[in-house]
Amino acid sequence: MVGQRHLHSLDGVRQVGLGPVGATGARSLLAAAERLNADPAATAELVRLCAGSVRALRITGSRLASRPEMPVAALVEQLRDRRDRLDLLAYGHLSVRASLAVGVAAVSSADEVAGRLLELLGECPDGMAAPDRTAARLGVSTQRMWQALEDLVDAHLMCRDEPGEYRLPALVRDYAAELAAVPSVAPHPGWRVESVAA
Repeated sequence: MVGQRHLHSLDGVRQVGLGPVGATGARSLLAAAERLNADPAATAELVRLCAGSVRALRITGSRLASRPEMPVAALVEQLRDRRDRLDLLAYGHLSVRASLAVGVAAVSSADEVAGRLLELLGECPDGMAAPDRTAARLGVSTQRMWQALEDLVDAHLMCRDEPGEYRLPALVRDYAAELAAVPSVAPHPGWRVESVAA
């Protein structure tokens, strides 16, 4: 459910939070059952690389189904390189990058700080956000940073592991790294680009 926002304004509707798909659910979304059973280690790694994303699992399942000669381990090896991962996670009309682009554009237009935060975290290998330090680096108050973090959580672009600890899901981190690699036309005043995890 990466990049899809909660709908807060629907009266009488009960919200159900959907987290990343677990290993059992992930296997049910993948095709080529015989190949999965034949190489459980590669299958487990494939599920990990898809980071619980239903879209990524559907794409990898479709890739395996359309290439009956491809071992699961071969697809896993291709997906291990973060620089190529989002290129490979596209099949037909499905694209993890395109889905993330829509989600990021929506949250960035609604909350400029959240957009800047995503780009900053794209330069951090672990994609972790420490609110106090990050707020200072972006030149905003800690309260404003908390709001941006929660906006990203609502958009399924950030995970809250426990109170005070936020991180980018793996595929969001890959996309944020792409954003960070594109030079900004005009840097925001007071925006210092440093590792948030430092």
